[in-house]
Amino acid sequence: MGNREAPALRQWCDLRASDFEAHPVWVLRQLVDAAWCEERGEETFCPWAGALPVDPTDALFLVRALFTLADGNRLAGFLSPQETGPALQPQVDLGVVRPHVFLPSGAPVCFWSPMFGIAAPLQLFHLYDALDKSSVQIFPIRFRAMPNLATGLVAGTIPGFCWRDLTTGRPNYQSEF
Repeated sequence: MGNREAPALRQWCDLRASDFEAHPVWVLRQLVDAAWCEERGEETFCPWAGALPVDPTDALFLVRALFTLADGNRLAGFLSPQETGPALQPQVDLGVVRPHVFLPSGAPVCFWSPMFGIAAPLQLFHLYDALDKSSVQIFPIRFRAMPNLATGLVAGTIPGFCWRDLTTGRPNYQSEF
């Protein structure tokens, strides 16, 4: 590798708005030289230095996105583009796209989890408190990746904090206490 510097590496949960301002696309660390990642976890990402738009069939990418709350206010965030194709789901699956917004504090909030059915009220309280808004001012949230960053499904709507019912396989959501 010579004198090449190691790229910036971030765990999924440590990414902040400033990271996406500096680098609008991040890629899962498996595409990075393993010597730079020996001590990193499976959810380590680094800035993408390749061509744009990225294709979600090539790797797991995180791309800068814009989120519009029900009241029209906008927040920065990120998402993971979803593959498209004849045999794939034609609509955005929030469990694949995993949209995150950045709160004014800089902390990311994810709207998808397999376990949100239990944690949704606490997550809702945190979100409403941080934004000083009610459910009707926040949900539904529309999101879209910034232009020319990724192919695939990169836009959709978030009805509330979402999870998949483990018995039926159907998605559920909660937007009010």
